[in-house]
Amino acid sequence: MPNDNLKAQNWTNGQGITAADLNGTARFGIPRLLDAFLEKLIPGPHGYAGIESNPLMQIGGLHGDNAPTGGWAYAIHGGSAYPRQGSGNDKIQIAPGTLLQKVGARTGDEASLLAYTFTGTEEVTIAAGDATNPRIDLVEMKLEWETGNAVSRDFKDSTNGALSTTTPSIHRRVLCTIQVKTGTPAASPAYPLPTAGFVPIAGVFVPQTWAAASPILIEDSNATTSLVLHDQRIPLCARAYRSIPRDWFVDTSAGVYALETRGRYVTAGATPSDIYALCPSPSRVGRVLGLKCYSNGATGVSAAIALKRFRDTNAGIALQDLNTLTLFSAGATWLNLGSTRRDFESTHATGAPGPVIAPSVGAPTVVGAYGPPVWTNGKRAIDPTDNSPDPTGYDRVEMAAVVMNAISTAGAVGMLTWIVAEGL
Repeated sequence: MPNDNLKAQNWTNGQGITAADLNGTARFGIPRLLDAFLEKLIPGPHGYAGIESNPLMQIGGLHGDNAPTGGWAYAIHGGSAYPRQGSGNDKIQIAPGTLLQKVGARTGDEASLLAYTFTGTEEVTIAAGDATNPRIDLVEMKLEWETGNAVSRDFKDSTNGALSTTTPSIHRRVLCTIQVKTGTPAASPAYPLPTAGFVPIAGVFVPQTWAAASPILIEDSNATTSLVLHDQRIPLCARAYRSIPRDWFVDTSAGVYALETRGRYVTAGATPSDIYALCPSPSRVGRVLGLKCYSNGATGVSAAIALKRFRDTNAGIALQDLNTLTLFSAGATWLNLGSTRRDFESTHATGAPGPVIAPSVGAPTVVGAYGPPVWTNGKRAIDPTDNSPDPTGYDRVEMAAVVMNAISTAGAVGMLTWIVAEGL
């Protein structure tokens, strides 16, 4: 079998010591932590938590061993180093926490997955809106090694004993560069691709004529006074959550829907209405990466199955379109049908507030394409402090949901599986 390329320095009594030996002693342990452990928690087709064979995990990496320049900012957990409003309405700030970036192929000599910890004060400024059309900007980061702390040191030549003085750099650390890549204004603006070597932390929808009049939003809006923040981080660790018909909001009145005796599936009557299947993840800081549906395909699936933001208040249920997509294509009986992040993030809903947003070049066929994300709170970004009750005094339920509202007569839908990246 081939040897593991992760290694440690080995010392022998009496051997000479070189700078390379000492550097190796300090550096070899870093790849063991980052490349051999955290890298394997990156969601990929052979991912984590019992979903190793799940074909929905087509993002960023193959079991963590992604391309030398993986295209994502990975978060330790969903609430770590998330983008938020900064010191002004035109500022995007990174909350305290750690982000990681894959910067090269694993060799064991250096970590190929670099980590940087933010203090919660780092922020960038978004330029004013175009006079005519909206645009999408990227808040992007680049991690790389840098040397510093130069000090004066005396050197003695090992051959002739000659003395000299120089100023080597004695410290080495990860440098983080954060910048804004400004998108191109258009009636239906498209996500720009990141600058070479950078990965996106966030997309920012900048309305036409925007001039920082109002606070930043994290849900789609028609307002021209506020930015809309799209959180583009990928938390480590993907988990599968199953949602069964007994957990759904289903109208079981005569002629609408019928729940199978054991609750295994729902069948449609003559006048089917909406079914609401809420995301079962207990976290409000997870990113939705994929969906599976168990259905009698040809009659049980329709184009009206869509991802929406769901709110249940004392005033009733309110829905907001997130993505317009035939989530599950019809097929043979009881197929295990699936939809991926790159599918539903490449089809920003025409019914959502604001203009249609196009994904970056190559979507949805390109694995690393960027588009409007879907988080478990039913929004485009997270807000861990968002625990407020609705205006009528009842705590609200607000989360991502699959809404099925045109299941064919005699069609049946059995179970949904949500693939969610939440972090450690």
